Amino acid sequence: MKRLIILAFVALCATTLRAQTMEEIVAAVEARSTHLEALRHSAEAQTLGNRTDIYLSGPEVEFHYLWGNLDGMGERADVSVRQSFDLASLFGYKRRVADSQNRLVELDYKAERIALVLATQKLYIEMVYNNALREAVAERAAYAERIAEAYERSLTEGTANVLEYNKAMLNRATINGELTRLDVAIRDLHLQLSTLAGGDTLRVATTEFPLISVPSSFEEWYSECERTNPVMEYARGEVELGRRQLQLGKAANLPDIAAGYMHENIRREGYHGVTVGVSIPLWSAKNKVRQARAAALAAESRAEDTRVRFYNDVLSRYQRTIGLQTTAEEYRKALGETDNQALLEKAFMEGAISLLDYILESELYLDALQRTLEAERDYALSAAELSAYAM
Repeated sequence: MKRLIILAFVALCATTLRAQTMEEIVAAVEARSTHLEALRHSAEAQTLGNRTDIYLSGPEVEFHYLWGNLDGMGERADVSVRQSFDLASLFGYKRRVADSQNRLVELDYKAERIALVLATQKLYIEMVYNNALREAVAERAAYAERIAEAYERSLTEGTANVLEYNKAMLNRATINGELTRLDVAIRDLHLQLSTLAGGDTLRVATTEFPLISVPSSFEEWYSECERTNPVMEYARGEVELGRRQLQLGKAANLPDIAAGYMHENIRREGYHGVTVGVSIPLWSAKNKVRQARAAALAAESRAEDTRVRFYNDVLSRYQRTIGLQTTAEEYRKALGETDNQALLEKAFMEGAISLLDYILESELYLDALQRTLEAERDYALSAAELSAYAM
């Protein structure tokens, strides 16, 4: 009894695993993706790297021990401590540049995560399409098997001719070949999903396409999309980085200041006091401001170009999705109105139509079903791509 309970529990778990929704599959991939984990570690390293040069340089400590070359001169000992101050660090220009760079690193990671989510959603939709088509083909295969077995018996009994028998065998072989092709495609899609999930096995058994909402008002939806999309955020971030790098370039023309303390001891006579120094960048900062200004201008031009391209891309995708939605609905409606499979099988069994007529009519229906599933798949894929703009 205990063994039966355990087996029933395992079967229930397996069923639950195979019946996961698209949201659950996406969450599992995000949690297990080795690619996303590698990107996360890389982003952390870049973030730390951008902040390594924002602090003041360390203090300098010097000790001099000198002896004279004549008798009676004695020895001399000097000790000095000095700290340099570059104004770019003091005013926070380096820190602001690092903050802008780190924001771009975050946006890069966000864009990669969205790409992973979209790839997972597309695989899920393709699996649903293949599962639904396989289910329909499997039903036909089962019936084609029964027809083939019936004709084998009839041929043995002498009540069927060879031509009809050959048609039944060819029909069975054709449908079984299509079934095998779909099995291979489904296994390949599961392998791709496993790769995204870091090698873990995830199964999709449903034949229902996910419901992905399409915004009714494009302009209102687009305003929010433009505000949060990492592509647009990145373009704006580059402009901000360019401005801060221009500030840093201007600060490079300011002198560096050094201050410290020095003690000098000669034959029991001591001198001590403060030291001050100034480093004037006469040549090292040449053209830095020009380069920073040109880079800032280039970032602004790229941002405007990105905005125009982004708007047109999103609008094109939105219009295509709406069109595909209408097409899918029309296909599904027409298929529902012309579903004569039950009547077709009954007519064949009663001898009202020939085997050839039955095969041709079945192929027409299966072709119509495949076109309907393709239309629904294309709509779901386009809707997923559209929703990715607002992730």
